[in-house]
Amino acid sequence: MPAPRKKGKLPRNYILVAAKKVFPEMVRLRRNIHSQPELSFREFKTTRLVLGELKKLGIVGRVTKAKTGVIATINGSGKGRTIAIRADMDALPIQETTGLSFASKRKGVMHACGHDSHIAVLLGLAKILTEYNRRHGLPGNIRLIFQPGEESGSRTYGPGSSFMVNEGAMKGVSAVLGFHFISEYKLGRVHVRKGIRDQAISFIKFSISSDGGHGASNSEIPDIVAISAKIRADIDRIYNPQKPSKLRAVSLRCDHGQVSGTDRFNVMPTGITHTLAFRASVPEKERTRIFKKLLTNIRGAYLKNGKPWKQKGLRFRITSIEYGLPATENDPKLAELAKEVAKEHPDVNAIYSRQTVGSEDFSGYTHSKLGRIPGLYISIGTSSKELIKRHGGRKPDHHESSFDIDERAMRIAVSLLAETCIRYLNKR
Repeated sequence: MPAPRKKGKLPRNYILVAAKKVFPEMVRLRRNIHSQPELSFREFKTTRLVLGELKKLGIVGRVTKAKTGVIATINGSGKGRTIAIRADMDALPIQETTGLSFASKRKGVMHACGHDSHIAVLLGLAKILTEYNRRHGLPGNIRLIFQPGEESGSRTYGPGSSFMVNEGAMKGVSAVLGFHFISEYKLGRVHVRKGIRDQAISFIKFSISSDGGHGASNSEIPDIVAISAKIRADIDRIYNPQKPSKLRAVSLRCDHGQVSGTDRFNVMPTGITHTLAFRASVPEKERTRIFKKLLTNIRGAYLKNGKPWKQKGLRFRITSIEYGLPATENDPKLAELAKEVAKEHPDVNAIYSRQTVGSEDFSGYTHSKLGRIPGLYISIGTSSKELIKRHGGRKPDHHESSFDIDERAMRIAVSLLAETCIRYLNKR
């Protein structure tokens, strides 16, 4: 028999007090996870840790068919709505150099984007809302989504978010929340934006090759390195990342950092492979239109009749096209609710709403085979004087080997998310 629920109005600071109580546990969990990072779709030990922590709370978690990733539900009283909260779990292939006592124990793998703290916060949230439900009763349900593969999807399962949707993570869900810690913002600052908040990303992979030859005859032999640089310059003239643009070519990189065919000064390279990454912060229909036009322009410039272009021994070929998920788009009502919560939070001193230039797979939850589902993705600042001092006077950034956070940001995040969930479920 469930414990009797207390009646009466909750203390105004109930969630803040609960967040303070759970904070030491979140720190412990974050540091444990940080020391044992796992790459995308290999988060097996992390999955077992999550299952164990949920079991302590009386919550049964379900593991996906990939053996990584967990879906769980806190069932409230009554027949209210269900709101989901997602935390990503994967680490990056980076050798950590922080020197922290809980630094990564795995060579070449590091939690360099804060996903360790995301997991800890969602587990802390589960504890707060489970206790709230036991004592006072939630008017709806809480879906907990611990997602694999945000940094890199899987050839077998696709993007992590889409995979979790296929696994039933969004069944019966009426709204979904996501969050990320961000080193760019100081502790106490929060980013909440209505509408499109970041950029969709698409990839075009292409190869340039020639027959090679002697380095002394380079005036007669195509210089594929110079030609690949020209292609990048051509694209930049149209989509310059420094100017306000709906579509931006922000990166062109050589796959695996390899130029094939030579390691000698007097042998011309025979091949180079690039990936063009295009980011777009526009509605999906417009993004589709612009991307198709871009492909047409590239094919028209470097291909003839859709076949590999060959001129003076030079060959250009598009090897793959990955369109990618839509841009993350925040529901206006959820954004207003989160802003309301943030304005009342004693530790939040600024709320930002500007457009960001990063990309996320969170839109896999809001734009899926289930149709459009309202979503909200917020960012919480992690930088502080103490953190900068600990790192020799510089602010550690995401995807750097020295990345770190001020852990007090977890206390802010868990209280914001808990309060937002409760208010959402209480709204009719």
